[in-house]
Amino acid sequence: MKKFYTTDVGRPLRWLAIAALSLVTLLMAACALANIVFLCIGGHQHPIKWVLWGTALAIVVVLVCGWMLIRLVRDVRADNGKTVMPEWFIQGFGVFWLLFLLLVAFTDLQPWRLVEVMSIAIAMIGIRGLLRASNSAED
Repeated sequence: MKKFYTTDVGRPLRWLAIAALSLVTLLMAACALANIVFLCIGGHQHPIKWVLWGTALAIVVVLVCGWMLIRLVRDVRADNGKTVMPEWFIQGFGVFWLLFLLLVAFTDLQPWRLVEVMSIAIAMIGIRGLLRASNSAED
């Protein structure tokens, strides 16, 4: 029996993902470029440390989104044959997501926020097990 999370989403959803990711990539590239221009002309009103951090974050997002976009457009599959992104990337982002959730939940003193989206992080971290279970169910 094939699981819904390992089936192909089809062309319309794939192209929707490509359009959305293209938009995010272009917007973040514009933000990074604007920050670089403001750094060069000194037009920023915030401490330079925060402008540098914002610029670095925008550049990282552009690089990661660009990499994902290239994989989506070329229809490249990971070694597992099921996902577009490699398992290590999905798991790493799941760990990052969980750490970010912990930081936000406890700095805002709202630990109940973890319950809302923690399942996404757990699923991302456990993607390898889900894929193995899917492969053994197909055999």
